[in-house]
Amino acid sequence: MKRNYIKLIFFILFCVGSISCKEDKTADNVEEAASGLEKLAAISTQTGVLLTWENPPGHTYDQVEIWYEEAGRKVVHSQQANEHYTAVAFDLQNDEVYKFHLQTRNSGSEQRGRELTVKSRKISLTDPVQELEDILNSVRILGGDGGVRVHWNNPEHIPATIVLAFEGERLELKANQLVKEVTVKNLDLDKVYVFEVSLLFDGEFITAQKNFSVRPLAGYKRLVNEGWNITASSEEISANEHAPAANLLDNNPATYWRSKVSTPEHRYPHYVIIDLQRTRRVTAITLSRKQGDSDYSSWDNNISLSVDGRTFSETYRYFGSNTNPNQIFKVEFNRTVEGEQMYMLPFVHTARYIRIDMVRASRVHAVFGDINVYGE
Repeated sequence: MKRNYIKLIFFILFCVGSISCKEDKTADNVEEAASGLEKLAAISTQTGVLLTWENPPGHTYDQVEIWYEEAGRKVVHSQQANEHYTAVAFDLQNDEVYKFHLQTRNSGSEQRGRELTVKSRKISLTDPVQELEDILNSVRILGGDGGVRVHWNNPEHIPATIVLAFEGERLELKANQLVKEVTVKNLDLDKVYVFEVSLLFDGEFITAQKNFSVRPLAGYKRLVNEGWNITASSEEISANEHAPAANLLDNNPATYWRSKVSTPEHRYPHYVIIDLQRTRRVTAITLSRKQGDSDYSSWDNNISLSVDGRTFSETYRYFGSNTNPNQIFKVEFNRTVEGEQMYMLPFVHTARYIRIDMVRASRVHAVFGDINVYGE
């Protein structure tokens, strides 16, 4: 009897342990499979909703399952997770609010991530006046890049047309194009142009109009270092090597910055932050390798900007396989060449602080020779 009682106790402990292990394993699986799927967004379109997200390098899932309810039935879609940037369009029957469910899945191990949800609806064009005025109010025209640069916002992707009238010329821009920035070139750099900006929708102009007086500017100009400061995630300063971040701003690629070797404390992404000491209009950043070093520079680099050093812009990701429709982001640093390599910004930024994250390299630390800033 006593022996049977002991066996019962061991059986209960084994079951409890098994359940705990199973629960812990499931939690680990969920966490592992969920690593990724960043920046989930739902964008209203004229016919439905566009879901966008990013699958960062190293994610452990190969599919993203999506489902929602429409007219009392469940609609299911499975999307391959083999691209960094993903956009999936859904045509919807009506303009009610839809709730989309997304879950990552590893088809080999059947691991699943946490369920994410996002709500949106297709554009209702019954009264678009306010949305149209918001587009018009967002238009900015600045001198730069050998002419003027026109930039606007259209988060609802309304199919309107921005009309620029100047000097007897008329230029029409589709407001819902993917890249919402256009450069108007071949202008007289010694002349001030007056641009009349209006908006067309469904063949008719809305009543509002904006005027800009702008002087075109030549191409990118290197900004003069006016006592800039630079800080880094880490820097190698030892008896054997003196490579502080300040070397990045001395216009001498033979002197260089080197991060510490990657450890749990100092790991990729290694980064630097430049303080321009005052707000400037920034159009591009250039990186130069450490002179003669074809091994250690990071291939993929991210850039973000800030006015106050606390709130930064969205992260602009520059890497060769970027699927973003804006071609300026398809830049992979070439470690085999000397000299500056330019990273253009999608529009003119007003900023004081510039952050550069070194994301991917074949080595355990990051090295660059120089950084220069271009603007107006």
